[in-house]
This record gives sequence, structure tokens and C-alpha cells, in this order.
Amino acid sequence: KCCFCIELRTGCLIIGYLNLIGNIVMILMSILGLAAAGVVTAQGKDEDVQAVGAVMFAVVAIMLVFLILFLAFTIVLLVGLHQYKRGHIKAYLIYALIFIVLYIIMFFASFASE
Repeated sequence: KCCFCIELRTGCLIIGYLNLIGNIVMILMSILGLAAAGVVTAQGKDEDVQAVGAVMFAVVAIMLVFLILFLAFTIVLLVGLHQYKRGHIKAYLIYALIFIVLYIIMFFASFASE
């Protein structure tokens, strides 16, 4: 029982903490994206530019909600790993699967809108 040639629990903790750092970085980037979308919408003189800014704002806002939920579940994962609670880890895995499926759907939907 190992994770990348190290003990399973240690590997899971490393993955959990790296995920936590990644989530925080992505949330910060999403907040910057919201600010950029707001600037585009506010300063856009053309209706098409304002429409693109509004769509960008909506997409980034939805992504930010999912990222905040993912951050919460990452914290649940780390608590579950530290306290040896399987239910917490299962909750994280279920949410991670749902998140990945929704992310894939959004990825392909972005191609359809182009």
C-alpha cells in the first residue's frame, strides 16, 4: 500500500496539501478574472464587448463558486486524513468526481460557443 513509492497516508497528505495550495491560487486567479470581466463590461463602448464581458463574468463567477466548494472539500479531505475518518475522504472523492465531470462539460461547452 503505497502512493508514488511512499507510504499511502503520507502521499495522500502531500496530494491534499498540494490540492489546497492549487485551490487557493485558482480562487485568487478567478477573483482577478471577475475584476477583469467587470472592467471589460464597464468600459466597453460596443454592445458586443459588453456582452462578452457579461458572459465572461458569469462563467468566472460560476467557476469561483465551484472552486470555493472544492476548497471546502479539500479541507474536509485533510481533516479526514488527519483524523482517520473514511467518510470525510469519501465525501471529497465524490465531490472531486462531480467537479471533474462538470469541468469537462464546461470545457466542451466553451468550444461550442466559439
